[in-house]
Amino acid sequence: MNKLTFANIGMVGVIVLMSFFLWSCENADDILKLEDSIDSITESLVDVESRLEEEEEKLDKLKGWKEVQERYQASSTKVEAVESELKLVKEKTKEVSISLKAASLDFFKYRNRYRSMVRTKAKGTLIDLSSVKGSEYKGVRISRITPLELRVILPSGPKGVPYALLPEEHQHRFQFSDEEANAYRQAVAKLRIARAKENSVIDADKENEEAIAQLTENAAAIAAKKSQLTSLTRRIKAKELEAGRLESLSRQWQIEENNSKRRGKKDSANSRAKKASDEANKIRLAILGAKEIVLQLRFEIGQLLKVN
Repeated sequence: MNKLTFANIGMVGVIVLMSFFLWSCENADDILKLEDSIDSITESLVDVESRLEEEEEKLDKLKGWKEVQERYQASSTKVEAVESELKLVKEKTKEVSISLKAASLDFFKYRNRYRSMVRTKAKGTLIDLSSVKGSEYKGVRISRITPLELRVILPSGPKGVPYALLPEEHQHRFQFSDEEANAYRQAVAKLRIARAKENSVIDADKENEEAIAQLTENAAAIAAKKSQLTSLTRRIKAKELEAGRLESLSRQWQIEENNSKRRGKKDSANSRAKKASDEANKIRLAILGAKEIVLQLRFEIGQLLKVN
């Protein structure tokens, strides 16, 4: 544009000189011809200026497109790296999920075996409960442990100490819990109703133990299914986020591919937008299957709760 400005100044000088010449010319026809020539030159100059501005605008656009293309290439490289890393993370997550599911099921079985072992070994051992029941309970012998209490032998006879009164260290040691206690109370209530209906003498302790074993198994099954349900729910949320991300990428890439078509580029049958959309659809189908499993787990938990 600076060159054009200098050119304009030079042209103005030419016009001034020609005007001066016109004034000094005695022939009127020559003056008119010169004026027409000046007008023609002026119009040509305006046209040249206009075309120069258009060319400069085109050059600016070409520079912008080049920058966009470079950023696109860099982004494509990063996306490929992220997709590769994401694939590895998915595989590791799947392995961890399988291991966690197996571990959660084994944990409840282990806890029940450990609880039974600890209570069996505790029978006949001495314990100091004087801090909660007075000096009479110092160094008393454990006779039996139920889900509700710790039974000890005193000089006056066997006594029971509710687990809620025990120091926290003993509650942990003998694996007392509100969950087990509630299951035990329900089992006892059912047995009492059954005895009343049958009008028979039943060994309460034996049937209590059988009922507790069944309820304990049910409680373990409920806990396992709840753990599985929680894990599955988290996985569904993660998959929904992943599907949403892929769908967003698909829409973005589809716009870019449409722009490429308008610029005359051929359409690729294996476009990134289509791949991302197909992967998102697969994840959505998997989510539907997982949600059906969630409904089944909730139904099974409800059935087990009815039994309890």
